[in-house]
Amino acid sequence: MKKITSVCALLSLICSFNASAEWTGDYENIGYFSHEVISEFHVGQIDGGAYFCIKAVKADGSRSTPLIACSVSNESVWAPSLKYS
Repeated sequence: MKKITSVCALLSLICSFNASAEWTGDYENIGYFSHEVISEFHVGQIDGGAYFCIKAVKADGSRSTPLIACSVSNESVWAPSLKYS
């Protein structure tokens, strides 16, 4: 019982923190999208760095402007995510 109480206390503490983009140096008020499906994915090289882009559309098929997002390895706060082994 003591072990379960300790685990519950630890999980409560961990879950009480709010997610934040501050540690990345990125803009804090990021918009998030839901009910989107990735329809295209592109990778390549540009300006001496690797890049990837995604295109997402609404999951229900409704007509709307697609979401397109890209990241370039040498120009992004997410650059460490693009390192290949």
